[in-house]
Amino acid sequence: MPGTIDALAKDHQVIALDLPGYGQSDKPVEPEAYGLRWVDDVILLLDHLEIQKAHIVGYSMGGMVALKLISEHPDRVLSGTLGGMGWLKEGGILQKVWTHMRSVSARGAGELALTEDELKSIRVPVEVLVGDHDPMRRLYVDPLREVRNDLQVIEIQDAGHLNCIFKKQFIEELEKWLDMNRRK
Repeated sequence: MPGTIDALAKDHQVIALDLPGYGQSDKPVEPEAYGLRWVDDVILLLDHLEIQKAHIVGYSMGGMVALKLISEHPDRVLSGTLGGMGWLKEGGILQKVWTHMRSVSARGAGELALTEDELKSIRVPVEVLVGDHDPMRRLYVDPLREVRNDLQVIEIQDAGHLNCIFKKQFIEELEKWLDMNRRK
């Protein structure tokens, strides 16, 4: 809808998926279909499409999935982009909040938390695109910056959490990042 896929598809092969529980995908009632399974689903899709390495881009909950995937499968990642998201700290209050959500899919997000050591061990290039008015910035991005101030964080001007992907700057920054990290 915001034109991100169309813009990227001009110069990149784009594979977009709805994670179980979101978009047009199935909505399983089993908790095992969520959380770490989302990371496995992305890897299974890459395997099915015979893609060895990819740029992994995720927005919001997808950003949590992307960071966990980058941490667990760095050999499959060219670069990572976290949109509207940062670090879900293992053992932190936000992980506890997620694990007590009413929705079975939201509860799975608690499994996507990383320890500080896991976050520090990431060597794949990662950038964060977050709205300058997005409350996720304070909750997830600022803690990420405290541990990994080497990761690129770009604030999208005049953007909150929901409208960030509609901003021209979001698409431009994402295109620039992907081009900069294009496999040589």
